[in-house]
Amino acid sequence: VSEFIGIVELKKSLAAVRWARVKINNLFKQINAQMKKVDDSSKLRELRRSFYGRVVSILNQIKEKLLFLEKARRRFKEFPAIKALPTVAITGFPNVGKSTLLGKLSESKPKVAAYPFTTKGIMVGYIKVDGRKIQLLDTPGTLNRPNKMNDIEKYAWLAMKYVADKIIYIFDPTEPYPFEEQVNLYKRIAELEKKMLVYVSKCDLISDEKRKEFFKAIEKALGSSACEIYFEETLKNLVSALSEFK
Repeated sequence: VSEFIGIVELKKSLAAVRWARVKINNLFKQINAQMKKVDDSSKLRELRRSFYGRVVSILNQIKEKLLFLEKARRRFKEFPAIKALPTVAITGFPNVGKSTLLGKLSESKPKVAAYPFTTKGIMVGYIKVDGRKIQLLDTPGTLNRPNKMNDIEKYAWLAMKYVADKIIYIFDPTEPYPFEEQVNLYKRIAELEKKMLVYVSKCDLISDEKRKEFFKAIEKALGSSACEIYFEETLKNLVSALSEFK
């Protein structure tokens, strides 16, 4: 809410609505009491017009706040519906295979939920492991530029920070982004102190020798934090690791 709506302005706008409600209720009681004492129809119409006019005046005083609340309402509707389930975020640079992995892990076709203010979406899938349903989130647009994140990147970061219980980080051995940058992004996400799982995508596009070299490079760069590296051939092991929630 703070990132996409503005919590301070939201509180001020809601307070303005409460103020207007009290003013209008008091005005209604006042005019209603006067109307009960009047028999003349023209006087009643005058009181009624006075009431409506003063109500309009009160609402005009909070017009900007009402417009803000309507805008906030529309934005709230755009937020993805994330269920209260054990949740795993799939992260990494764009185009490294996050959506592909989500599709392989999900038991049914992942659904797209809208991101605020964009035409893009967050992919949400589900998998049942040992009888337990786990929610999977593809968090697109995660770039290693904390001071220049756009709205999509901010939302992805918030999802990892507040929603995810575990994080799958994807390395791409074809290196559309330099290996060092992929490592730096991993380390930044690891600062969230969530359980990190490492997955290497697109292994079918490289030789076995290149894959072994890439795995060794990851182990050297991450040390003990990369206790096991998963790829498509060990997908079952990754699924088993997803079930280990506290």
